[in-house]
Parts: sequence; C-alpha cells; structure tokens
Amino acid sequence: MHVFTTKTPLANTMECAEHETIVVDRDAMHGAVLAMGYAPTVRIVKHRRTGAAGEISVCVDWVEDAGVFMELELVVDDDRDGLTVQADLDTWARSLGMDLERTTDTYDTLVRPVSA
Repeated sequence: MHVFTTKTPLANTMECAEHETIVVDRDAMHGAVLAMGYAPTVRIVKHRRTGAAGEISVCVDWVEDAGVFMELELVVDDDRDGLTVQADLDTWARSLGMDLERTTDTYDTLVRPVSA
C-alpha cells in the first residue's frame, strides 16, 4: 500500500498538520507529483507495524539504511501545547523500560547520507 502524506510543521518539526490519502495508482501519482515540479531526492523504504495504546498511535518502523524506530502520535485539538504533548509521549515511551534514543531527524535526513 502507498500513502501520500503532506506535513506542515507548526511549533517545531515534530508538531505537524498532516494530510494523508491512500494512493490507488502509484504511477499516476508519481506522474502528477512530477508534473507539479517536484523531483525525487531520496528513496525511503520502510516496513511498518501499527498499534494503539489508548489514544496513542504506536508505529514501529524498520527503515532500510537507517534502523528501527518507534513513532508515537497523539492527535490533539489546537488548544493543547505541542511541546507538552511531545514531552508526555516521551515520558510514556520511557516508561516501557526499553533503551531509547529520541531523535527529531526525519527519515529522509537519516537515509540521504547513506544513499548519496
């Protein structure tokens, strides 16, 4: 399955307004994006497992050339402070008892040096 996503950063790079849609025809979408003037810069290949813990969306991604990542997401209204929500998610993740290293790097910035 292919998903087309746009993310517009808000208070910081980890707090974004997102718009997603499932891509039914990958080749047609690729052509449309090229026609809008965009060009490929990096290829990201990831395998994702998803789940939920209450209101928290939990994704475990294996990203080729970058490693394994756990992504936590909590969709909130505009009245909650994004940095506070991020701190709460970090506390929740650390309560799982695993060795974690928090990163704010995006997959494209992690993969780009390896694929260059």
